[in-house]
Amino acid sequence: MSDSLQLTIVYEEGDDGWIICSVPEVPGTMSQGRTRQEARANVIDALQLMLSPEPGARARRTSVRRSRAAHPGDRGMKRRNLERHLRDHGCRQIDEGASHARWATPTGKRRSTVPRHREIDYRLAVRSASSLAYHRLRGHADAGLTAPG
Repeated sequence: MSDSLQLTIVYEEGDDGWIICSVPEVPGTMSQGRTRQEARANVIDALQLMLSPEPGARARRTSVRRSRAAHPGDRGMKRRNLERHLRDHGCRQIDEGASHARWATPTGKRRSTVPRHREIDYRLAVRSASSLAYHRLRGHADAGLTAPG
């Protein structure tokens, strides 16, 4: 017997050609892509990661799909800067999938996905941080998180 689940994927235009998408029914599930198809595939990967059991309950995934780096001239945020910002605020990476990492607050009550692209659309980075209740990216000079433009 096969169970099916119908969810909504919301697409939005990001900066410099990125397409940002999210699944409103599962808070913290969001991703990006250069095309609508790529964004859809990436958000499905994020959704699978968010719905999977916590680490320790299963073997950790080891395969990594290489994502395209942002095109030259794009205004985005380096993934390492966003991750540093989240760590500085006590968040921790709890799991990783093929193209996303799952992060949680210190209490573990809030979770979000962060794409494993080298460059992340700034609006998506703000959404990832704010879904963990750490949305003050502009003022975090130590992590190099500044508004684009």
